[in-house]
Amino acid sequence: MQAAAKIANARARKHSRRLCWRAVKNALVKAKVVSSRPSTRYAKQAGRELQRKYAFKKIPVKNPYKAPLGAILVYGGRGAGHVEIRTRKGFVSDFANPRPSKRPLIGVYVTPKMMASHRGKGVKRSI
Repeated sequence: MQAAAKIANARARKHSRRLCWRAVKNALVKAKVVSSRPSTRYAKQAGRELQRKYAFKKIPVKNPYKAPLGAILVYGGRGAGHVEIRTRKGFVSDFANPRPSKRPLIGVYVTPKMMASHRGKGVKRSI
């Protein structure tokens, strides 16, 4: 997941182009975190698809700043929602931002590999 965050960060722009889910999908595919390109259209649908199709796990984190590095954060609200990846410097999708989205957080999602590598330690920011 760190690789996906690095890829998204390298491609990020200064300002949003309203293509957050597309940017995150591209990063996940390029980093080989997922076996195929996610097919949902809207960012707020990302969590369900990541869980159902790619075995991601939703973790009990309510504060975006406490999400583990590399985690996928999915937000709801009006319109398509928003999705971003947690990085060392903040959050990234189609743009990089030191602050998380102001939209309501639907969930924080991690891969089974992230969960397994930190079993017994809890899912911490060190991921």
